[in-house]
Amino acid sequence: MEFFKNQVKSFGAKSKDIPEAILLFNIGVWGIYGGLFAFCTRFQPVRTIGRTKAGEAGRRYLINWLGNRFTAFEKYVMVGAEKFGKWGIVKPIPRILNQAPKDFTLNLAETAVRILRL
Repeated sequence: MEFFKNQVKSFGAKSKDIPEAILLFNIGVWGIYGGLFAFCTRFQPVRTIGRTKAGEAGRRYLINWLGNRFTAFEKYVMVGAEKFGKWGIVKPIPRILNQAPKDFTLNLAETAVRILRL
């Protein structure tokens, strides 16, 4: 928190403006995340690309390059997504959004991938 306060002060903000800056920053971050999550829920970009010829060729390349490590990682991610979707705290969220738990967690993963690419 001190780092953020020092950064805000270095931009010329007064001490009384720091709580407002933190609030606006958080609103912006969660707004971007929510928008990307809605986009990934609607269009499923990673899965859509994965179904194309180029996506399938890329998957084959990774399997040839990494061998069993890639398929083990892929299985690990899918099983982890299913477990996360069945977790007690998360379980009601897919129901509220009218999604299967597996789809919900995959949409979260796609959102994380999109954020990393920004």
